[in-house]
Amino acid sequence: MNKFLFLYIFATLYSASAKANDFSVESIEDMLYFHHKESASACFYTEDKFQGESFCLTAPGAIDLYNRKDSHLNDRISSIKIPAETQVTIYKNDHFNSPHYNLTESVDLTWLKKMGMAGQISAIKIRDSLGFCIQDCVVIKENKIELNRTLGKYDSEFGEVNKLILMNIDINNESNFGVGFLDYPQIVVVGKDLFFYTAGKSEPLNMRISDNADNLSLLFKLNDRGLGFQYLEAEGTAPLNTPFWINTQYSSGNLADLHIINGIPDNDRGNIPDNTQPLILNKTIMAINKHSHRDKRGALGIAGCVGIPLLAIYNLVVQGRCNQLDKLVGANEFSHRDGEGKTRVVAGSATPLPMPEVDSSPPLNNIFHLTGLNTHLHHQALTLPAVAKICRTSVEDILAARYPRSPDENCPRWVLPILMDFTLLFGHSIQNWTQERLGQILTQIAETGSTGYASNDQETEDRLVMGVRDAIQTQGITEATQQITRAFHYSRLNYANYLSYNTTKIRTPVDAQKLPLGKYSLPLESYHYPTEPPGVRLRENNQWVAKPDLHFQVEIIDGIAGNREAIARVHSVMERWYSTYISAPLKTNRQGIPMTDIDRTTSAARTTSASLLMELEREASHYLFVVVRLGDEIISVQGAVKGIYASWSHGDDDNDYYIEASVTAPLYVLTPEAEGNIRGAGTAAVHELARYLKEHGVKTLRSTVISQPSAKVKMKLGFHHDKRW
Repeated sequence: MNKFLFLYIFATLYSASAKANDFSVESIEDMLYFHHKESASACFYTEDKFQGESFCLTAPGAIDLYNRKDSHLNDRISSIKIPAETQVTIYKNDHFNSPHYNLTESVDLTWLKKMGMAGQISAIKIRDSLGFCIQDCVVIKENKIELNRTLGKYDSEFGEVNKLILMNIDINNESNFGVGFLDYPQIVVVGKDLFFYTAGKSEPLNMRISDNADNLSLLFKLNDRGLGFQYLEAEGTAPLNTPFWINTQYSSGNLADLHIINGIPDNDRGNIPDNTQPLILNKTIMAINKHSHRDKRGALGIAGCVGIPLLAIYNLVVQGRCNQLDKLVGANEFSHRDGEGKTRVVAGSATPLPMPEVDSSPPLNNIFHLTGLNTHLHHQALTLPAVAKICRTSVEDILAARYPRSPDENCPRWVLPILMDFTLLFGHSIQNWTQERLGQILTQIAETGSTGYASNDQETEDRLVMGVRDAIQTQGITEATQQITRAFHYSRLNYANYLSYNTTKIRTPVDAQKLPLGKYSLPLESYHYPTEPPGVRLRENNQWVAKPDLHFQVEIIDGIAGNREAIARVHSVMERWYSTYISAPLKTNRQGIPMTDIDRTTSAARTTSASLLMELEREASHYLFVVVRLGDEIISVQGAVKGIYASWSHGDDDNDYYIEASVTAPLYVLTPEAEGNIRGAGTAAVHELARYLKEHGVKTLRSTVISQPSAKVKMKLGFHHDKRW
């Protein structure tokens, strides 16, 4: 697949082709209706390429070819010319009986053969269409959804609303289509691979679709804050994956057209493969949703709920207990004040199917699931969450530039640009992107007004110098230095976690800034502690052997005050671990990128152990420490913190907890295959932490990890690793 040719199709595909669409506006209780207008005629030919004997129909109209006196045209249609804004339904059987297809594009004999309708058409209906095709639509080359036509009016009527576009498409191993906007984002499906492009030069996210999937649901959510995308793969009506949000930047002030393109060129000339089959668009639904400010669960809740509103408005997906159909309302109820959090279908149908006897929603088990992937951090995946943490705000508010009015509280406005520019100048090498180098730069700027380093990017250097000098002038040198240093510390912690969870194509900090940030969630309402405690595995005779008679002991230390003896013991151990990691050999390339897996984990452990050591020493630390022992030996230590103090809350419930750092004893990291080594402590820590938090009323345990574009994140600490990725 040539990714650069997707836009080419939009620009060149239809210089001569006639096309039209179908439009309906329907609240849940209303019947579909069409607007009458003066229409051009659709014409039907007995020969290919719009030749031979023919007849034409003008909308609205219908003809049963089999039951006419002059039935000689029955089963003889070989090409159809369809004008703009017209929809033609062709039926294989007389009396307008299925199978049938809705067409909005002219078709020749080749495409009718691919549909199995060449010489098979016995009945025809024609109608006007305004906007898009709703159901059982055949996309030959392009189908366009004019969003502004259907959704553009609702902001002025109801204020800010989420605009939802949901479609379901048949897929197979030969699928080859794209769905997206001219100015991005774009989704391309080739076979059973889904590619999500956020911008023209960006490497796409790549998700592998299940081999068993035969249909794919795509959901777009647009509002003033950006665009969210979800996909749900299914076999029949049985969902095969747990949907998650991919968030990206998009200006919805002027809604664009959403294009569905069949056939992605396989060469630079833009030629569509000869074996391209008609794309079957089973259903399209458009809806509006009033965001509920009171409902902040934002994640899984109970099994199968993660896709709301995907599972809320799509009736082809199994209608289980999590479909939230009680929140689907009509126009009158949506207009009421209590319409907050509810959804109104404005085009298409969302009549629920019968309740299934068995809930086939994919089980969540006691594992973390990817619930969000943020791609619009403006190349600040490391620094933006760090600044949000030390400034006690959310990433979402920083992105929306919703700063406090008081200049003294305007922390993100001055800290973030400084960290960004420092990373642009020194983040090309891990060896230069350090606390020591930052301290030198801050001191040099304060004393001399320059960085003291030669730079190839004079504009960025000048901006950094100006930003630091302004911060010192307004905040004072002590406050400015402390805030910048603390934010950079958490930026380095974010990078260390990136090293821990990604095993291939490790990037420098300046390049890691450009990667998407994944959010993983474990819903504690549905969590159950394992009947058998997580087991210990020992390395014996070059094999990992389960030891059912051995069990980890897990201690939860909630805060510094009142736990000083326990904190002192852990601090003493962490000091030794930190010293061991700092003195351990570390092989890197010229950019400071670790060479091997051991080098990678060693590099990460240097930062995470330093971070936990700092939190153990801070009287005001809000960390909850999870200490795992086997006998008298401490095997691992984790740090978790409440959402309001976390690096990435992004509008979640402030009472949710985030795992921020985890360190394992150096003995088991530096010589991972050595005889007598221990595994399983991380899993034991997560389970005990989940049980503890659930008992204390916490709804969700989360973690965030910077991901590679393929979204192939190495899973540790109980994270779910979908083997299809």
